[in-house]
Amino acid sequence: FVPFDNIFFHDAKTYLFETTASTLGKVQNSDPTLNNNNNSSGLFSRFLHFFRSSLFANEFAEFDRQCDQLLKLANHSCVMADSTHIRILCTIYRRLTGSNEVFRSTTGPHWEEIGFQNTNPETDFRATGLFSVLCLLYFVDSMYLPLAKQIHALSRRPPQDFPFCCVGINLANMILKSLRQSSTRKNLRKAIDLKS
Repeated sequence: FVPFDNIFFHDAKTYLFETTASTLGKVQNSDPTLNNNNNSSGLFSRFLHFFRSSLFANEFAEFDRQCDQLLKLANHSCVMADSTHIRILCTIYRRLTGSNEVFRSTTGPHWEEIGFQNTNPETDFRATGLFSVLCLLYFVDSMYLPLAKQIHALSRRPPQDFPFCCVGINLANMILKSLRQSSTRKNLRKAIDLKS
């Protein structure tokens, strides 16, 4: 039986951070395969909402800790045996489709309806792990829900016909690669400093 109740972004973030904290160590800040001279801070203007608590307090140590936690999420798989992971995915489904359906199984064609590659979404998160799960939830659990619904509707219409969640996972992967660059963190720190 799949849990019916939705989960809010903050609750999911807290759960994921707590359950992955035991493996939280120093995460490498730079990826040598990427161009460190690329100024990609514009990509993060909306992503800064993840760090709201450290934006106003100007606590760079907290900012770095949260960045490390987010990066560490990519090393953890989405597991359909974890009831909170299922709640997150079901929340994404319900918010995008407006459905209140209760599913009897964690697999099924309903996942393809929102843009996963097959009937088991667990396999689509290989490269980005729980980081992309959290990004997808943020997109549908924030002020961006109307935009998310519009993009999802567009994704199901010919000639676009693209897999919404797979595209979201690929965008999360781009964010991960950029967040691993030391220059990106410097640009984010500057943006935080300007907002303080």
